[in-house]
Amino acid sequence: MVLFGLFKEKLSATNHKYIVNYLISEEAGQQWQYHVIENNFNKDFFRGAPFAKGTVNMFVQHFLKMKADDKILSLIVDLGYRKCREWIDNYRDYEKIIQKKKYEDLLKTMSTYMYFMNQVDTGKIFSELKFDHNKAMSMGMKHVDFRERFKEFNVFGQIIRDIHCYTNTITKHKKSLGLGSGELDILIGKYVEKISKLTETKKNEVLQKIIKESEKKFEQRSQNNELGN
Repeated sequence: MVLFGLFKEKLSATNHKYIVNYLISEEAGQQWQYHVIENNFNKDFFRGAPFAKGTVNMFVQHFLKMKADDKILSLIVDLGYRKCREWIDNYRDYEKIIQKKKYEDLLKTMSTYMYFMNQVDTGKIFSELKFDHNKAMSMGMKHVDFRERFKEFNVFGQIIRDIHCYTNTITKHKKSLGLGSGELDILIGKYVEKISKLTETKKNEVLQKIIKESEKKFEQRSQNNELGN
């Protein structure tokens, strides 16, 4: 029996490096959600440190069944913010590249991403990232390999950001703006249908190409925004 939480293990940058790195990435993801998805890159909208630390601390207590002092929470929140800023810079650089692509190439690439996300929805890939809140609340997350989860979270997150970048670019393209309601979805859907008719080997190659490209970007990240790996 844990009495008043006195015997909870303390989260440590030394003893729990990959848990901390995962939490940094989670915090960066929350910053991205708030800054980009909810507020469209508005420079005035980032999660404040007190709120962010409170959210991280709740995760540490309820799901990891650990305790965290202000020093480790501040580290996670600070590096999470810095990692998010790195993602934003990378996004802007990537945006400049894909804006130069031909419209048909944008459609084809977007279709591969749509096919990829369909496979994620079926649970065939990245299924290990699904989070069972009830299990974590009752049993904690001692069974989780956080080194692997950290990598997979970042690789999948990179894919999602790339999809967002392609979506933004293609919807703002002058050819898309000239289409009627639903016509863009129809154009992309035709390419998705072509992929669905490929052999299983070819379809797997489509998926692996997306994953490998994301893994390469993950490997080129700044490790100054996380604990040493």
